[in-house]
Amino acid sequence: MLYHEVSQQEMRSAWEEGFADNLSLVRRQAMAPQLSAFEALFPTLRKGDVTTVDFMPDGSMRVSVNGTLRGTVSGSGLGAAVLSVWLGRYPADADLKVGMLGVED
Repeated sequence: MLYHEVSQQEMRSAWEEGFADNLSLVRRQAMAPQLSAFEALFPTLRKGDVTTVDFMPDGSMRVSVNGTLRGTVSGSGLGAAVLSVWLGRYPADADLKVGMLGVED
C-alpha cells in the first residue's frame, strides 16, 4: 500500500473512476446496482491490510479483507468490469497491468 490509510470513500471513488475510464456510460448505467454493491464491500484500508477479490465460478465476485469475507455480489459481466479497471484500455496502474499479463518491457 502506498498510503498509511485509504478511506472507504477514497476506495469507492477509485473504483468509480476506473469503471468510468473503462466502461461505456450505457454499460455503467446498466450495471449500476452491481457496481455500487461491489464498491461498498471495500472498507477503509490501512497499511498491512490484505484484500482478496475472488472471481467465483457462478460469475459472482467475493471480497475479503484480512481473511474476513466482506460480501459477494452477483451480476452478469461484473467480473469483466472489475478486470477492465486493471487490464482495460485505461488501467488504474499501467505497471500492474504489465505485471498481471506477464509482459516484459
